[in-house]
Amino acid sequence: MELLGGFSNAVGPYTPGYSTNLLDLSNVQLGGRFMANRHIGVKLDAEYDLFKNSSSWKGNNSLPFRTNYFRFSLQGVANLHHILEFQEWTKHIGLQVHAGAGYSTMGNDNLSPFEKGRNMVNLMIGVSPIFRINNRFTIKLDATGIKHMHRKYTIDMNESMNIRGMDAFIGTLTLGLQVNLGKAKEHADWYFDKSTPAENAEIRDLKNRLEKLEEMHGDGDLDGIPNYLDKELATPAGSKVDAFGVAIPERVDTDNPDKAPMESISSPKMENKERDIITTAFNSLEFAYNESTILLTSNESLDALASLLKQKQDWKLQISGHTDNVGKQDENLVLSKERAEAVKDYLVKKGIASERIETQFFGSSKPIANNETEEGRQKNRRVEMKITF
Repeated sequence: MELLGGFSNAVGPYTPGYSTNLLDLSNVQLGGRFMANRHIGVKLDAEYDLFKNSSSWKGNNSLPFRTNYFRFSLQGVANLHHILEFQEWTKHIGLQVHAGAGYSTMGNDNLSPFEKGRNMVNLMIGVSPIFRINNRFTIKLDATGIKHMHRKYTIDMNESMNIRGMDAFIGTLTLGLQVNLGKAKEHADWYFDKSTPAENAEIRDLKNRLEKLEEMHGDGDLDGIPNYLDKELATPAGSKVDAFGVAIPERVDTDNPDKAPMESISSPKMENKERDIITTAFNSLEFAYNESTILLTSNESLDALASLLKQKQDWKLQISGHTDNVGKQDENLVLSKERAEAVKDYLVKKGIASERIETQFFGSSKPIANNETEEGRQKNRRVEMKITF
């Protein structure tokens, strides 16, 4: 909220023999302003002024008159001190510009204002240096120029006319107090960015570099190898790995079952040709770009996998869908789910019971290669298959 008072000058036009002083101490303004952000806002204000005859007009006294002037306007306001970065040298001096339009009227003892024939449209522009006292109070100096349209009287109200264009200029010079309201600790007028643009750019750069270092030195699959050295970023939990994070295949000693993994003790040995069928189905599986539609080139290897599963009724298949990191994370998660389920649906149609097939989907969360290269992204766009017993 702001309350201002000060000088005004109504340049004219006047009826011959009438005039005002160059400056009359008779202007009062009351307004409220809302800032959308620290740069721009809107202002609604009202003004009262009294125009009266001058004590001297070209050496002669003006004929007496008293005109009451009222104005109501809606204006846009811009904080130039933020745009021009005054905070580089001060945080107590600001500069605002405002402009807008509204309604004005004039009257005197014989002609009441706010009646037909006394209404005008006003157009205005002004500049306001402001001086910060504290977070709540601000001193404001304002200089504004106002033009009017559809004027029907001279300023002294003694001669009627019908002017549709812009004329009747009024200038005001006022000083007052602005009270900053609201819950914010600092009003938008005095909320300065704590850092310069150069400092902000440097901070963003350091933040990006730190995030990359954290990613490089992290251990996503918890295999003890940092990501930047890990050539297999999604090693299954508990796997033994080499110095580059690649899982070391565990050998099964069929002559000494105690040394074999738990699942191999009660499971039939998987023959090489059976392993080849599963590997071929995995390597040959292709989808339409950014879709879950399986390409026809994959049908032959999937059919062979279905035939193998029909023979091995105690085998179960675990299918997991993965994507690269291109695109939105939630969309990648949906795509990985749809692709895993597309493989399951294909095998079910070939006669495999759905309860023997488990689907999982991870989106881009478990890459096996670097997503920074096209080759790496291609490896990450995959559907993995695992036989369980």
